[in-house]
Parts: sequence; C-alpha cells; structure tokens
Amino acid sequence: MKAIAELTADEARGARYVATDIDDTFTHGGRFTERALGALTRLEGAGIDVLVVTGRSAGFALALATYLPGVVGAVAENGGVVIRDGAPELAEGVRGSPQALRARFRRCHAEIVRRVPAARETPNTFTRLTDFCMYLDGLTDDDHAFIRGRAEAHGLRVARSSIRLHLYEGEYDKASALRAWLARAEGSADPATVVTVGDSANDAAILDARAWPLSVGVRNVEKYLGQMPGEPAYITRAPEAEGFVELVDTLLARRGD
Repeated sequence: MKAIAELTADEARGARYVATDIDDTFTHGGRFTERALGALTRLEGAGIDVLVVTGRSAGFALALATYLPGVVGAVAENGGVVIRDGAPELAEGVRGSPQALRARFRRCHAEIVRRVPAARETPNTFTRLTDFCMYLDGLTDDDHAFIRGRAEAHGLRVARSSIRLHLYEGEYDKASALRAWLARAEGSADPATVVTVGDSANDAAILDARAWPLSVGVRNVEKYLGQMPGEPAYITRAPEAEGFVELVDTLLARRGD
C-alpha cells in the first residue's frame, strides 16, 4: 500500500472512472462538503465519469446518480442493485424478489431486536430492494455475534459498513456489481481504468489491489484493514471527504488536467 502521491502519470491517464463509496469516504461528519462536490465537477470537466458504490438504499443512490455532477450511475445496497440510465435493476446473485426478501428480513429482525434493542431498523427501509439496514451505534461484540447467528439461522448474511449493519441474501458484493455495470457500459470491465475509493470493511471487495490496481483507501480505512482480505493499492493522507479531494487533486495533476 503506497501513498497516493506515488500514483504514476501512466496510471492516472488510464483512468476513465472513479467509483466511490459515499459515507465516510465522500462525506465529512456525515455531510457533503463544498470541496468534495467541487472535486466531482473537476472530474466531470476532465472527462472522468463517477460511479457511486454504496451500501445506501436504491432510492438514495438513484437520487445521487440523478443530481450529483459527473455521476453516471451507481451500485447500491452493497452490490444488490445496479443503476444505469436512471433505472435500478437487481444485480445478478440476488436471490428472491424484493417482497419475499423483505418478509424474511422482518422475521429475522424481529428476533434480533427482542434480544438487542439497539439494533433498530433505519428509517429508509422503504427505499431498499435487496437488504435490510440496522443502526450500528451501541452494539457490542456479543451483539454482533448474536445478530450473525440469527441471520445464519434464517439463511441470511450480514454486511457491516462504517455506520450500519445490513441483512442480505445472495452471492454478490460491491465489486461484482461494479464489474456488471462496467460490462454493460463498456462491453468489458477493465479494472485498470477504474479508480475505486472506500473506507470500510464493506468496501473490501473494491479495495483489493490484486483485483483493482487503482484502488484507494481514504486514511480512515486503516482501522478496518485487519478485517479485509487485501489492501488498497494506495492510501490518502487525509481522512473522509478531504481524502477524496486529495485523491482527485493527485489524479488530475498526474494527468496534466
């Protein structure tokens, strides 16, 4: 893992996309910043398309893909939903209809919340198609173990971001959905053309330099590296949104833009 300052001109010139997580990667303290939004506009001006790759809901990601400058599509719900041309689609690997999945999630969550009241449902469930989201704050290691155990008993899986826990069912992740988006758009998915950016354990699939040679972790990824099977190729000095801006500054400078 190298400092982002070591990004080469050849690598930068080969980049056609920046695929970024949102929370604690593009945000600071849970909010968009003027500098991060300005970085999107600068990428757009340089001809680099931006993809949102998030654990947030399909509805949330659709809004971002519609309104943020330079954003041409999205992966939502940790890979469960792919958004192209303004329309959400269930990703390959999702097992079951949104209605059937929602019923299973609710049965499982009812058992979880009786034992772990802090594992409250987030208020945006109605905008989700493939997963169920709970608050992370206040959960102990024992709580996490119990939640995973109940999920497994229901044939479900658990994903963890920096801010939420997600119940889901299927074989997919952020990387598989990102590859699918690229294959639809480009006819192939060349990872050397994509700068992937993230901060947390649920970004692990797009922060593995063995698969994504232009993967970048913002500084706050350091606390999750022990939970990830690989490491990003690069890391920024600054955390969160300022790390994203640092990446864009470096990328455009190396390209001569």
